[in-house]
Amino acid sequence: MWSKREADTSMRGLPFYVKREAFARADIRQRVAYILSAVLVITMLCVIFRFSAADATHSSHLSEGVCIRLVRELNSVFPEQFPKEKLVKVAEAIEYPIRKCAHFTEYAVLGITVNLYLWMCYRMEMLLSRKKKAKDIQRTEEKLQKTVVQENVLPEIRNIKEKVTAQESATQETEIARQTVENTEQKMELSIWNFIIRAEIFCALYACSDEFHQYFVPGRSCKFFDVCVDSTGTFFGALLFWGIFHLREQKRERKRQEISKKSKS
Repeated sequence: MWSKREADTSMRGLPFYVKREAFARADIRQRVAYILSAVLVITMLCVIFRFSAADATHSSHLSEGVCIRLVRELNSVFPEQFPKEKLVKVAEAIEYPIRKCAHFTEYAVLGITVNLYLWMCYRMEMLLSRKKKAKDIQRTEEKLQKTVVQENVLPEIRNIKEKVTAQESATQETEIARQTVENTEQKMELSIWNFIIRAEIFCALYACSDEFHQYFVPGRSCKFFDVCVDSTGTFFGALLFWGIFHLREQKRERKRQEISKKSKS
């Protein structure tokens, strides 16, 4: 899937939702995984919206509480205990970066869930395409077998050239069907960047709408810097997701190679 030759760099092959036919033909595990991935995306969107809907008083009170708890925990590690006034100043100093880290983290989780959802959509569409092409090959092979039977039974085909022509035409149809399957799978083989770009665009647009929403919340503001932080978090989450996915695929490939070596020996 990750080869540059077979990877399609266009966005055409990546679906943003699963069609009814693909969902109906999928097994129960795939349906449940698809539904759960969609629920995770919707849940994260609602969580981000909920935090953005809080006014300035509630939001600052929440962030101050987190900062004070963090400073207290760090203060308990050191043998020398600092006075409360200094702890409050440290908490106020780290409040801004903590808030930006919260933005970064929530959009990183959103990036992970969106990439997971896109992968589930792509996987279900790929399985449906393979099932359809396998049926086409099966039908063509059955037609080839019927042609061979007709050559042996029917007296109408007397000329040897006609027999050879019939065999060649049926064989060509089978090869064309197989090549169609390979070409279709190669077109649907997508690079990781197709998923990352699609997720990045979606999350960046949602970050813009989120900042626009904060403009109407009392005490909150709309900042382009926050959109950049959110988009960076999405990109980090996408890289984290595909890094773990790639390591998982490598582990599976090693197990397959080990099993094949044991079976050969």
